[in-house]
Amino acid sequence: MNIDTVCRDIVEHVQTHCPGAQVELIHGYEAYKVKVSHPQVQRVIGAMHDLCDSLGEAQTPVILPTIGGSLPLHELAQALDMPLISMPLANHDDNQHAPNENLRLNNFVNGISTALMAVHGLSQHQSP
Repeated sequence: MNIDTVCRDIVEHVQTHCPGAQVELIHGYEAYKVKVSHPQVQRVIGAMHDLCDSLGEAQTPVILPTIGGSLPLHELAQALDMPLISMPLANHDDNQHAPNENLRLNNFVNGISTALMAVHGLSQHQSP
């Protein structure tokens, strides 16, 4: 899936269902995805397992190959010529983009530890 195809499909759909309607496409960028099997992703996953073990967490980290959101990761990955890994730290009920959007302080503090372990993992863990 690329942005040109998606935008063309949206315009065609609107024109089919709302003849005479105009669609103005203002901004967009390509979707981005890095394979979970990529060596750097595996290093971060290893670091997250280590973090969970050190905290005595019974559950292993949840690894999602894609998440929603609008970030220009494709362009950034191309500019840096390296894979990018996104690690959200929001609480499940954060009311994202709502007037009362929130982030629990504990999620923020845990996010700092998570980011530090990810960076440490990238420097320490060997690829499987």
